[in-house]
Amino acid sequence: MLVSKLVGRRVVVNSASCLGQIQKSGCFLSRSLQVNIRSRMPPSPLASAQPSEQASAPPPPPPENLQQVKQEKLTFHRRVLPSTCVDLVSKDGQNLLVKAMDEGNAEAFLPLISQLSTQNEPAFCALGSLTTALNALGQDPMMTWKGPWRWFADEMLTCCQPLDKIKEQGMTLSDTACLAMCNGVSVDIWQPPALQEVNGTCTASDASGVDIMKSCCQPPAHSGVITRHDNDSLSIDHFRTLLKEAVSSQWHDNPHARKVIVASYSRKTLGQTGDGHFSPLAAYNAASDQVLILDVARFKYSPHWVSASLLYDAMRLPDSVTGRPRGLLVLKHRCTSC
Repeated sequence: MLVSKLVGRRVVVNSASCLGQIQKSGCFLSRSLQVNIRSRMPPSPLASAQPSEQASAPPPPPPENLQQVKQEKLTFHRRVLPSTCVDLVSKDGQNLLVKAMDEGNAEAFLPLISQLSTQNEPAFCALGSLTTALNALGQDPMMTWKGPWRWFADEMLTCCQPLDKIKEQGMTLSDTACLAMCNGVSVDIWQPPALQEVNGTCTASDASGVDIMKSCCQPPAHSGVITRHDNDSLSIDHFRTLLKEAVSSQWHDNPHARKVIVASYSRKTLGQTGDGHFSPLAAYNAASDQVLILDVARFKYSPHWVSASLLYDAMRLPDSVTGRPRGLLVLKHRCTSC
């Protein structure tokens, strides 16, 4: 039932449905009275569900400095070896190793692979190579690593340069030779002819071993010696000879005859990403002229075979710091009692 009260000329309606009933009854309500009644009615559910034109409009854009998208840091998980390299764990890689063992050119493989270290920093390839070589040679660091154990680790190789500097700049061939000498092994430095000259000609410190010794800190009493051979004298045939001597040395019969080759080369020549790198060489397949690189950047590349001639060319590219060719180090166990 419609219930209403007349207050002067104003009609107060106490039901939301009254307006419709009044209109159906034929009663006339002024426009102002209809508006007054509608203003007192609760909003329709359907009307409240529809967003207003203002609410549906997109929000204003943020200030320009807030619109810049923060770039995510680029990360990698490993790298795929290029076609110039044969992965050691592949079928072909395993066959190359078996044949090298049959030839007697893989005696260094087991000692080196059992001590293969992963470089601790992206620029620590020289340190990782030395850690692997020194532990494989059975060299005593004459200092403790952790607890009572004397063992080589990257962070212990601080004789010649602070680790922070190496982390930023890496190491040259001469720097690495100095560091190896300070840790008790004898070192032979060999460099091939350069493919091109960078930063001018050879400086005096590059040409002789005297300045290398001066660049080292005060070497400990158990230090080895450095022998720098004639500059640019390493031919491809001599490289193969040195390689076979190192990987076929009698590791088990005579510890003092052990040798490890650490090569300094440009990854670019091998078709790999990056540039200057150090890693030890563990085997040689003479039949196919392939050499096994134990890459200490194991987060990037696994051990792989490459052509000996291609690796030789990779050593001929100059170091951007010295302007001289890269090359190799032959590390030898130093016999102090012989």
